[in-house]
Order: sequence, then C-alpha cells, then structure tokens
Amino acid sequence: MTINYLAILVSAIALMIVGWLWYGLFFRKIWSKQMGFDNIDPAKKEAMMQGMGWSYFQQFIAALVTSWVLAMFISMYVGWRNTTGLHAGLLTAFLAWLGFYLPVKWGDKIWGGKSWTILWIDLSHTLVGWLIAGIILGLWK
Repeated sequence: MTINYLAILVSAIALMIVGWLWYGLFFRKIWSKQMGFDNIDPAKKEAMMQGMGWSYFQQFIAALVTSWVLAMFISMYVGWRNTTGLHAGLLTAFLAWLGFYLPVKWGDKIWGGKSWTILWIDLSHTLVGWLIAGIILGLWK
C-alpha cells in the first residue's frame, strides 16, 4: 500500500479551503442565522473569535486524519479492484460519506434538533470536500 503524504497534506488544505468557502462565503449568513449566531452578545462573540486560531488548528488536524484515512481506503480499493485512481478516489470518498458521515449527521438532526437547513449545508460541505480530496488522493500517487 503506497501512501503519498504530500497528497494528504494538499487534500487536507483543500478540505480547509472548502470549509472556508462553504461556511465563510457561500452559506455564512444562512448558517449563522440557523445556528443562532446573529443574536450573540458582542462580548461573547469577541471571546469566540479569540479562540479561532486554536479551532482552525484542531480542524486542520482533523482534515489531515480524514485525508490519511481516505488515502488508505483509496489505496486498498485500487489494489482490490485494480482500477484507476480517479475512479477509486471519487467512489471511495462518496461511499465513505454515504456510509459513515451521512448517518451520523442524520442522527444529529434526529436527536439534536438541528434544522434541515443546517443538515443539508453540513452534508453538502462534507460531500464536496471529500470528493475533491478523493480526486487529489486518487490521481496523485
């Protein structure tokens, strides 16, 4: 099993960029409103902003773990099916999202009371990010 650690790093960075685009640009207003961030006391909001660097660092570590595991899955799939990297990357990312991420987030919706809007924003963010990571990891051996 061959793992390209530079591809893992690049795919983790891509995951962070997708997150920034999704929650900071495309769906920021809708997501903030749905999460109740529009009504936060300014002092509390400032305190939240102070911890953002640590939060981003932790998210980057999580993105590295996700990329590494996805790279392992893709490598196993390529060896098992003797298929191309692109096909393996896309299919593996989609199946991991479908089988592992979607059910957990759906459970959050059922038991956590989050809105359908939040569910679909979170699900689509992760699907797009994982598909991009799958492409990077599948093609860049």
